[in-house]
Amino acid sequence: MSDHDQDVLRVYLQKVMELSDSRSSGPTEEELRMIAREVGISEADLAAAATSAQDHLARGLGFLEHQRHDDAVAELSEAAAMAPYRLDIQEALARAYAGRFRQQGHAEDRQRAESLARRCLELDPDHQPSFEILNELDRGGSSTPDRRLTGAVKVGALTAGLLVVAGGALLKVDSRSQQPTATGGAVATEPAPPASVNQPVSVNQPVSVDAGTAELDIPIELDTTSDPELDLGFDLRLSRLNNYPTGRSFYTLNAVVENRGTSELEKVGARLELQDAEHRVLKQEELELHPGSAPPLRPGDHQAVHQLVEVVPELSRARLVVVRVEQTPAAADYGVASPIQVAWQEPQPSGMVVSSRERSRRYSENAFAKDGGGYFEVVLEIENAGTRSIRALELKADITGPDGAWTAAIERHVVTQSGPDLRVGGSRIVRFLGQVQEQPADFRISVIGIQ
Repeated sequence: MSDHDQDVLRVYLQKVMELSDSRSSGPTEEELRMIAREVGISEADLAAAATSAQDHLARGLGFLEHQRHDDAVAELSEAAAMAPYRLDIQEALARAYAGRFRQQGHAEDRQRAESLARRCLELDPDHQPSFEILNELDRGGSSTPDRRLTGAVKVGALTAGLLVVAGGALLKVDSRSQQPTATGGAVATEPAPPASVNQPVSVNQPVSVDAGTAELDIPIELDTTSDPELDLGFDLRLSRLNNYPTGRSFYTLNAVVENRGTSELEKVGARLELQDAEHRVLKQEELELHPGSAPPLRPGDHQAVHQLVEVVPELSRARLVVVRVEQTPAAADYGVASPIQVAWQEPQPSGMVVSSRERSRRYSENAFAKDGGGYFEVVLEIENAGTRSIRALELKADITGPDGAWTAAIERHVVTQSGPDLRVGGSRIVRFLGQVQEQPADFRISVIGIQ
């Protein structure tokens, strides 16, 4: 994404925030379109952004229904970071934190659930589900299981600026998230690099489907023939169908893609085709193997891919077709990224080591803000330098103003329990981006959750 595009999105985000702050309700869908047209954002970008936000929400609701509260918190936190004014997402995240509080009893989860419920009441003073959540928290639990949302949605579709600029980062002040405990297990090592894929490649062998089977591995074919110059490594971690006693079925895809070419990949879009045994397409889903909101993938970089789709039990095979690629020539020499010390806000588990290197840092002033300020962005290379795989990882960037006049924090889920793990020697590229009062004097990175 060019600097001009970044500036356009920042202007758009600021205008949306100013409109929302000026009244109790969020902008309408038509108002968002008007602002987008004013700053030069296309309808296609808005549609893609809304789809991405809805995908995070759908996965989060699915995890809530099956009482997988860690996964639900991870997915809904991403959605909330992208769409801070969507009432349905705020309510869902409140329920996820409340559910995890009931399961694990951590005070931080209760506080977050209460804070989110009260935020919903600020947006809608008559939001009955929020009153229910507060009552449940006061009772210390709930007599009813998590369910799909019942509250009316008063906020329109999410905007491209909120999605792309936020990039999954939550800007918070003096806060930290619940920290999962480290789990034991055998030492894992990074597997050998997968073969390059420039033609359809079958992974696993065809299987016959029995609708009564609880879990079934699904063979998947990756097709990149639409772009013969694309050199993409594909490390499949999970391709599985789960059939539940409730009669519902879900397909999960977890993989890690690697840029093995000579260009930077700015965006890689794909179509996931889910088929029966006769190759008939049962369902199609659009997904991003590398989203445009993430930092560009340089040669050798990796990107995690996770997709959860509700399907029918007749699913027998899958096909992943690359449909669009945006790339630019890679630099002849990127230099050496500067090491950044990683602190721990909890006892460091045995065998768990996280290293960080700074790829870029940038501050840009916001000419549209009444009180000044701007945006701070830092892109880091995060590596598993320990001897155990990392199943979940959450980091926090603590940002400090000159002479310690102010502090802010940005939290990021680098690895989620629902997605592929970060194996020994593996790395992920992470962007921290948030609004600050002025040019920061310093920042530091710390681990606030690891498993």
